[in-house]
Amino acid sequence: MKFLEVLQSLGCNIGLNKKAWVEESDDESVYICKTDNRIKLSKEFLILKPYIMQISQSPAAFSAITDKILENHSFMVLPLFYSLIAFLDAKGLLTYSIPGILDVNMLSEYTFRTEKNIEADTEYKLSRFTFIRREKGGIRMETALNPVIVKVYDIGLINILFDPDGINLVKDTYGNDRNGSKIQAALRLLYMFLFVSDSNEEDDSLRQWEFHDLLLHGRSRYGRHTKDYGATYRFQKTIKCLPPVKEPPVDVVPVMLYKPDIEAVKTQGSSFFDVIEKRYSARKFESKPITLKQLGKLLYLTSRVKSFGFDTFHEISKRPYPSGGSIYELEIYITALNCDGLAKGLYYYDPVKHSLYIISEITPHVQKMVLNAQGASKCKELQVLLTISARFPRVSWKYEAIAYSLILKNTGVLLQNISLAATAMDIGSCILGSGDSDALSEVLGKKFYEEAAVGEMILGTIRGE
Repeated sequence: MKFLEVLQSLGCNIGLNKKAWVEESDDESVYICKTDNRIKLSKEFLILKPYIMQISQSPAAFSAITDKILENHSFMVLPLFYSLIAFLDAKGLLTYSIPGILDVNMLSEYTFRTEKNIEADTEYKLSRFTFIRREKGGIRMETALNPVIVKVYDIGLINILFDPDGINLVKDTYGNDRNGSKIQAALRLLYMFLFVSDSNEEDDSLRQWEFHDLLLHGRSRYGRHTKDYGATYRFQKTIKCLPPVKEPPVDVVPVMLYKPDIEAVKTQGSSFFDVIEKRYSARKFESKPITLKQLGKLLYLTSRVKSFGFDTFHEISKRPYPSGGSIYELEIYITALNCDGLAKGLYYYDPVKHSLYIISEITPHVQKMVLNAQGASKCKELQVLLTISARFPRVSWKYEAIAYSLILKNTGVLLQNISLAATAMDIGSCILGSGDSDALSEVLGKKFYEEAAVGEMILGTIRGE
């Protein structure tokens, strides 16, 4: 069955969604509007104006509208109505509902699965990509698979979705109450929009996705949501933005680092493309440790603050690596295990004063960071562990929908910058694919959503592989 025929067979109501409205002009033109769009109906659709006005005011039964059209017009008008509904649907302007049970809002182009795939001997369950949360006036359901939002009003439907014995999509009614047929229609609708699935129907590509990864991918890019996106400054009037650089520890004598002559560095060493060709992940190091001077040069060339500025509502800085919006939310911590000139411990790198501040000895939490690095790198002779943390609110204060994905991109950029500079200095480096987000937060006395580790790499004196 075609999409609209399916909706009609399920007894769905149809209406304009809450972010859409109808406007009329003096010349009797009709516009269907959204916040970011205004669509003028062409002349052939103006005969449908009463029905468009009807669904803009409140949802109406799909079958009732089509019956009314056939009563008042030639049957040739009905295909025109179907065409208009299909057009509005493709623009994400419509809401479909099973009265008293649920509403379905399409946000953009979506995937719709027809009922012909439903089989009596198949076990159906809530998709592993579906997530549910409470919101004012009902329960909100979404899925990482489809840009569709469902609002549920009947708790009985939720109970059925979580039934460990599965969901029966074949029978005509569900339960003995008066809503049984509506519940069954709602379950079929959820199946068609991918909220309910057969556990065996995932193809090989989908099987390799995890829920949180697919959700982040879809929600941090355009096209699969209607959330505000990008630099919205949503907290500008209510929360103070974090400063561009955090304050170093008080009452701690800093370790002042070596500052190389930038002009001299420019004339030394390999070409940029030679460095790219030479770079590799070093997992074996000499017994001779990396020196404090080398570490100072590396941090100066890659991570220092070069200057400060101001952008719209907040202070920004300029550093040797790019960062979205010049936010620079990332911080660097050095765990010294075998570094000539630097005592063992965990240090904070101050990118303004170009200095290190010890914040912890090798405590159990720091040791946990070291063990994780050893496991990820397969390297037992760690000399220096470099940990990158993010002050998350620094980014989310300005950016909406993309904040965490932006942090991960910034982290990759900084890690690559340090890795290439280390290669040019003949320092071994290995970027790590995993780490512990809580261990560093525990040492810092921060909540894991305030500041936590987002990237790690090890550094040391190269030896032959």
